[in-house]
Amino acid sequence: MTWHVEHPRDAPAAASEDACVDHSKQSVPWAVERLRQSIQRRPLLSKLVGNIGWLLFERAFVLLTGFFVNIWFVKYLGPESFGSYSYAVSLATLFVAMAALGTDTVIVRNLALDALSDGGILGTALGVRLIAGIIGWMAAVVAVISLQADSVSRVLVAIIGANALCTSIGVFEFWFQARIIARPLVIGRTAVALVSQAGRVLMILAGATLTSFAWLFVATSAAMSGVAYALYLRYRGARVRLTFDGNRARALLRDSWPMGIAGLAIMVYVKIDQVMLGQMTSRQETGLYAAAAALSEVWYFIPIAIATTVFPFILGPVAGDTAERDRRLQRFYDAMAAISFVIAGVTTLFARPLVVGLYGPAYSRAAEMLVVHVWSLPFVSLGTARARLLVAENMTVFAMISAVLGGIANIALNLYLIPLYGGLGAAWATLVSYAFAGYASSALSRRAWSQLAMQTRALFVFLRPAVLTGSVSKGDELHGRE
Repeated sequence: MTWHVEHPRDAPAAASEDACVDHSKQSVPWAVERLRQSIQRRPLLSKLVGNIGWLLFERAFVLLTGFFVNIWFVKYLGPESFGSYSYAVSLATLFVAMAALGTDTVIVRNLALDALSDGGILGTALGVRLIAGIIGWMAAVVAVISLQADSVSRVLVAIIGANALCTSIGVFEFWFQARIIARPLVIGRTAVALVSQAGRVLMILAGATLTSFAWLFVATSAAMSGVAYALYLRYRGARVRLTFDGNRARALLRDSWPMGIAGLAIMVYVKIDQVMLGQMTSRQETGLYAAAAALSEVWYFIPIAIATTVFPFILGPVAGDTAERDRRLQRFYDAMAAISFVIAGVTTLFARPLVVGLYGPAYSRAAEMLVVHVWSLPFVSLGTARARLLVAENMTVFAMISAVLGGIANIALNLYLIPLYGGLGAAWATLVSYAFAGYASSALSRRAWSQLAMQTRALFVFLRPAVLTGSVSKGDELHGRE
């Protein structure tokens, strides 16, 4: 990637009368040039930034290209059929998360620390996750039968549950993560996503059934895993024999169980609302809520993208200087909260025309659910930022406890609110449980009290205009003093 930046000293001398204006206009590109040079002097940092850029590109590209296809898909199915589909996907996803066992981070760590043993590491991980995937698939089928769901939901869960097996095969992508090589994976996965979206468009035009879309869902997941394996064989550069090692398997499970529980708990309070709605209300109510949640959750990639990109600049340059780190972290929380409040506020103002315009009059009641659900975004943003610090401070057990309690709170609130208010009650349950898991849970640990104070100040960011202005004017300090 080539950067074209004009340095202030290269400005024509003849423009003296506009010197003041030119200098202010060029202060931003000058800062960009300074940052670029700083990154180029550090090959590892340059590689990291490039890697993050590819990952952000993939996420943004897939979201943008899939957004309108998803809208068309929701309108095509209608609230009741879309409710059945969302119920099946949500229920199956819970068991897919269970099959992952929280091993992702541990596998990447092991590959990074022992690059020459990738055959044993990946072979063991593949074996463990295949077994877990088969168990997860079977458990999803047993669960939907036990819940006495209708025949359509049973078939859909039986098909979509196979995603647990497909995801398990995708362990080869961790080899690229360990070597900080995102580009080939991004290109491959983006190609699969585009083909999948094109397939969905053709199926809508052909009037395909729900089960056909379920098979496409599984085929897309299988193709993603297949691409990862093919790229691994190509980039590995030499033949490698995949082996299963019982000792490695036990160590993998021992190291990953806290993150496995945390991941499952997070998936519970992300997906359980649609499962419980499907059990306690109608498929139409589930479809209305799923449509509202889709419009709200589309914004969740923003805090993840910002945190992934900015957080290294907050912690790295000020290692050991807690006061400076906290000052930067406060500005980070403030920025995350401000962005979230703006998005939530605008969505609230235009919720009804947005929902009706995108989905049609049949979904009009989803607007009131969207108004509540979208206000979970500030707490998602603050929780995403806090999660990075918890990992940096080695507070993973506390993160797990917060996630588990958030899942329990979500289930309890859904049990109480759904019978009273239907989808609107599920939206309130989501808002409250996210607020607890990402914000209020900080009160449970003395080590996290400082984060609770920072997050609380961030929630009042628009009542602190001087602080907000200061964080913007001094934003270059995020890059640190060398």
